[in-house]
Amino acid sequence: MLILKNVWRQKTRTLLTLLGISIGIATILSLGAIADGLKGSMGGIIQPGAADFTIAQANSSDLTFSRISMETLDEIRDIPGVKAAEGAVLAMTQYGSNPYFMIFGVTPAAIELGDFNIFEGRAFESDGEIVLGKVAASTTGLGVGATIALGGTDYDIVGLYETGEQMQDGGSIVRTESAQKLMRAEGSYTLIMVDAADDADIVQLTERIDRDYAGELVTIKSADEISRADNGTAIIDGASWMISALAIVIGGIGVMNTMIISVFDRIREIGVLKALGWRRRTIVRMILGEAVLIGIAAIFVGWAIAAGFVWLVSRTDIAQAFLVPEFTWALMGRATGVALLVSFFGGLYPALRAANLSPVEALRYE
Repeated sequence: MLILKNVWRQKTRTLLTLLGISIGIATILSLGAIADGLKGSMGGIIQPGAADFTIAQANSSDLTFSRISMETLDEIRDIPGVKAAEGAVLAMTQYGSNPYFMIFGVTPAAIELGDFNIFEGRAFESDGEIVLGKVAASTTGLGVGATIALGGTDYDIVGLYETGEQMQDGGSIVRTESAQKLMRAEGSYTLIMVDAADDADIVQLTERIDRDYAGELVTIKSADEISRADNGTAIIDGASWMISALAIVIGGIGVMNTMIISVFDRIREIGVLKALGWRRRTIVRMILGEAVLIGIAAIFVGWAIAAGFVWLVSRTDIAQAFLVPEFTWALMGRATGVALLVSFFGGLYPALRAANLSPVEALRYE
């Protein structure tokens, strides 16, 4: 009760410090949720449908920059243990206010392997036809029989599909040649979807491909391995951790400043407490308790700010096309840990300073 009373003595100072930490926590949560959602969406592309694993170009800065030749696709098909291998092309173009409208160039066989469930209409049969994802149909307001202009080409919408993956369902599928032309990448693919033979050892098969095509291709068996083919996700993770570190530094300075001023304002009071027999560790616990209380309150405020911000972002057409933000337990734990670290280390020096005050000098302080 004494700790709560002390924290609330200087309401404005306490609230400003709490707000500063909360903004840091909200930034960590918001960026982390968007980054995790983006990685999850990309993972849905890299490990689609009935395929056992996917192959992409090694060390691409972005998955859409991956390039695999037709000759390489034929080589993969000839590897023992490979039942089927189909190339796919990923392209992005502008549609309305969304600069990242996804177009998947696939063959009829890849439609089945990628588990594109066409629930209305039919599959494309020519270069001028397109099948929209369920989410894309919703955001664009278009359906079967309508026309959509993408990359300077008008396409007739002949069907609608659903995969259950946000980024795939927020895009469209066309003939492979149409996507290659849009990306100016005739004769190459972005990735290869591989269906292993029933008696094949998938681990051994992927290890062989990684070994035989070292530095050229990488195999992806799960969404967690997306960074092997897309360096952009590693950059996002790095940026998220850097912001966490920055929040600790800035928030810690803010808490330290608040608690130092609080100690100076209460020097005579602390002197009286020590004269009455309070021990050093009791003084330390009191000051640290006040700092940690501010941090705990900041956690809840930061969560609320982040939830509101991410909700607003998720309502935009761009986000709905390829992103579902994810508040994971790991992310929540990181943000909570940052708040507690900021509070503890920010209050540690003021607490030790208060504990080391001489009762006589403190009582003389004006």
